[in-house]
Amino acid sequence: MYPARHLKLAGSSALHFANIFLNGQPLRLFNFGKLTVTDALLAAGIDARSLHGRPGLGITVRVNGETKFLPGSHGQPGSVTINGQPAGFDHPLQDGDVITVTKGRDGVTPRPRVTDVATLPQPFTVIVDGEPITVAPLVTVNGNPADAATLLADRSEVTCRLPDTLGEVLTQLGRAAGPVQFTYTVNGCERTYRQWPRYLINGQEASPDWPVKPGDVITVPPPAPPTLAQLLGLAGLNEEFITVTFNGAPCQVPLRRLTLILNGRPADPEETAPAGSVIEFSLSEQPPTVSDVLLAAAFNPRALHNVIRIDLLLNGQAAEYTTPVKKGDRIDVIAITDRQ
Repeated sequence: MYPARHLKLAGSSALHFANIFLNGQPLRLFNFGKLTVTDALLAAGIDARSLHGRPGLGITVRVNGETKFLPGSHGQPGSVTINGQPAGFDHPLQDGDVITVTKGRDGVTPRPRVTDVATLPQPFTVIVDGEPITVAPLVTVNGNPADAATLLADRSEVTCRLPDTLGEVLTQLGRAAGPVQFTYTVNGCERTYRQWPRYLINGQEASPDWPVKPGDVITVPPPAPPTLAQLLGLAGLNEEFITVTFNGAPCQVPLRRLTLILNGRPADPEETAPAGSVIEFSLSEQPPTVSDVLLAAAFNPRALHNVIRIDLLLNGQAAEYTTPVKKGDRIDVIAITDRQ
């Protein structure tokens, strides 16, 4: 009897299969009397929650120290149709139904630009070396230079403000405050000298950290090249002399022997050294000689006439041009003429 009852149940109309199509694929479902779209999705391994688009992730940014939260966009819901007609998850199914399921779209994480999260201050105008200049806001993102269109990410740090010092204004103009470099060739080697320019705001001496306001008149005169003394480190060098007597008159003789050649000609330490100059320089501290005395006294033998010989006397004794001298010595030059 058991097999007979089993056959009777199998043949009953209360238990049979429903053949449907889901997104173009055939699907055979047990029909227990009330099949719905949800049953079809479960049988196909489709999570109904995937049909509801999830919201995008939000991000957090900091603007001038203030934290701002930007939410992601809302997800877009999916859709279900049965035989081309909109339907819900609990819609009953019939044998042969054609189901089309479209998954929802997730929301997106925001990608704001600086201008979306910060109010940029209005630029202002200053006069720099006679030319009107517009000073724009200083914008940084994570410490790096940026502008209003720079894209931001989660945890971005944004600063936005107007330049408020002379140095910041000059940097924005591509003229960062700093010394001007002059280059020379000294004794065959390249040498550089740096000189800070003067800064004037409304005619007053200023420094790079001075405040700047709209309408200020800024002047930056180019610095003058250094003197030879400044370039070669001779400016603070104290002159030392010894005093001797030359032809009966006191004469100061320098203890240091300085030789300066600027672009092929003798030069004075206080002369200006134009950029790019070629300089030959020597400084020695050897004991002075009779020759140094003649040079210090501006003795010019060519000014003498009819001279056939010059005798040099050091403290009454015959001397040479290279004979060393010391403080208090007496040097005499005796010119022998053809009339003697």
